Amino acid sequence: AGIRKIFVEKPSTDSPAKTRKILKRYPDALVQVDYVERGHPVVLAIKDEMLKTGFKPKKFFHWRAHDVRAMVGKRVIHEDLKRMTIRDLVHDISEMDFLLKATTGVNLEKDSPEVIMSRMKSWQEKYGQQYPWQADVETDFTLRFSNGVEARIRGNADFDYRRYFVIYNDETAFFGNTLERKHLNITPVAAKIEGKENVKKLVRAAESGKLVTNEDFERSFTETNAIILDLSPHNPNALHVMIENLHTAKTKSD
Repeated sequence: AGIRKIFVEKPSTDSPAKTRKILKRYPDALVQVDYVERGHPVVLAIKDEMLKTGFKPKKFFHWRAHDVRAMVGKRVIHEDLKRMTIRDLVHDISEMDFLLKATTGVNLEKDSPEVIMSRMKSWQEKYGQQYPWQADVETDFTLRFSNGVEARIRGNADFDYRRYFVIYNDETAFFGNTLERKHLNITPVAAKIEGKENVKKLVRAAESGKLVTNEDFERSFTETNAIILDLSPHNPNALHVMIENLHTAKTKSD
């Protein structure tokens, strides 16, 4: 009773009907559902640079992977085995939604993208009886928004853990890696790449799936003359940032 503001972390509920029930129960409250990576310093730094330069994207590319083959071999039932790659789509789609809204005004609230390609394999489909699990081990989706922007999302559960995205057009690309230091010594980084050939090099490197360690990223940045963006103006604790945003909001649009 008397609740004015409600923060809900991903996902709000397991069905739209249940979410509507929450909204109906608190008609006067500000209800905010957020995903941690929207408030990540890498994502915010890229958004700031895009707005400063007037960047308009043509394509997104997202890569996610987490090697859990050893766990499958031991027949351990673990959350990571249940919805390995498809569950991460919520983060990728959230990043796309956030950055597309900032740069083009199009977002998922107003625009449902068309799924123009989707592929998925289970452990058994990829490896046979050696790994008899039905959870998805490999996913590949391409979405197309009404303004022509395409977003491709790839995921694998049998590669070393990595997570990054590239948003680009013919002349400019932004690279964002939101992983923390504990994963294979990969540190969060945001970078801007300019020039048609450099953009092509970066996209090829990202799509190859061979960007794994800091050294891989640094080599790619050197080859593409990347400009590393400053993350220091942004609070590294994304959840605190989003809760503070809700705390200071005066209206639903805020």
